[in-house]
Amino acid sequence: MFDVPIANFKHKIDLALKSTVGGMVAAAAALVALGFFCAALFLWLAARYGAITAALVLGGVFTLLALIAVLVVVIMRRLQPPPPPPRKSAWWADPALLAAALEVSRTLGRKRVTTAVLVGALVLGILLNRPPRKADDSQSD
Repeated sequence: MFDVPIANFKHKIDLALKSTVGGMVAAAAALVALGFFCAALFLWLAARYGAITAALVLGGVFTLLALIAVLVVVIMRRLQPPPPPPRKSAWWADPALLAAALEVSRTLGRKRVTTAVLVGALVLGILLNRPPRKADDSQSD
């Protein structure tokens, strides 16, 4: 009964983890590439205009990039943030559900409710740890 939602949830977690690792690898490679491009630009400028001029040009370019980033941050902080989306009340906070749960617990008694909750948690744990069925198995049923 819970096989499909659990499999979807596991797939989403797997996809998010792989995307995060891939993004980190891509960011690290981009930083290394930027370092090599800066070194190449420095060497080209140094050969053409001299080492001091090349260092000043690259320093000016990075200072300009830093100033642009600071301006973007300042502008973004001055903008009004969008209002938060309306929150839905939790399903367990429904008064009718709470009243029904209290009535069931009174009817069954404290020990039976505790046992039912523990058995339900065990079954849910078993269902969450079970591997999803293959597509072939579901068609043969």
